[in-house]
Amino acid sequence: MTQKKLTYAERSKMLLDAIIVGEGIISNSKQMATDHKELHMKFLNDLKNIVIYPEEKNQNLKSLSYLEDSFLTFWNESFGEDVELFWKKLSDKSIPYERKDIIKEVLKNKKIKTDQEYNAIKDGLVIAQQTGKITTDEAANLSKYISNYENKGH
Repeated sequence: MTQKKLTYAERSKMLLDAIIVGEGIISNSKQMATDHKELHMKFLNDLKNIVIYPEEKNQNLKSLSYLEDSFLTFWNESFGEDVELFWKKLSDKSIPYERKDIIKEVLKNKKIKTDQEYNAIKDGLVIAQQTGKITTDEAANLSKYISNYENKGH
């Protein structure tokens, strides 16, 4: 995330700002189906309310990190113009979340370690290949890693 250790108030504002960016992108998306948009907007609204009005027991950095992970999962696992725009707008607004490139991480590690990685690779493999994000050889390796993960009983 950032070099400087941020306070709870700073991190919650950062998350709120990022959620607002996400809402703008989702509501104006030409790629996302209407029903998916509605579900995503409901999730973002609920998440925003949790950030703005947290229960006292959840007003800590650990709880906030779970909310950040929940929010950023979509933006890290998805592909396309909306996702690229989201990360560009965060950068333009100096909101210091770092993008995780799950495909590159799995290729570097030569295996899928978690269900989150598995779902991201399985869902994004074809799109990543079609958009030129990965080569044919990388796609073949990712397919092999998917099979290996599935064969381990996941």
